[in-house]
Amino acid sequence: GTMAIENPEVIGDLSEEYGPDRIMVSLDSRDSKVVIRGWTEDIECTAVEVGRKLQEQGAGSILFTNVDFEGLLSGFDPDPVIELVNAVDVPVVYSGGISSIQDIEELQKTGAAGVVIGSAIYRGKIDFREALKYQGLK
Repeated sequence: GTMAIENPEVIGDLSEEYGPDRIMVSLDSRDSKVVIRGWTEDIECTAVEVGRKLQEQGAGSILFTNVDFEGLLSGFDPDPVIELVNAVDVPVVYSGGISSIQDIEELQKTGAAGVVIGSAIYRGKIDFREALKYQGLK
């Protein structure tokens, strides 16, 4: 994500060489601002602004992490996901705070194309087989 934001021409080069459908760019956000360098540095842009730029550069999809919820098993805020999904024409895969099947069902309503689930599976809060029923969230 940091490289794509600081050197957006890399996205275009990779997209041209491998095809945009094979290029997913990470986009991380905290307090409604994009963060880079392993979440240590904020930039004065929103996920929507950066998402549009990434798409223009050739990203075929976006992995959107809401750092405010990542790893906390506290649920998630659907609004930033909806805003990003509505702002871009590429698939958005969401990560951050998914802690139950109900969260997956709520995420499905946002239009997200997929979800990353980590801690909830590791800690037994979500059964992996049950989560697989939601493949292709849209």
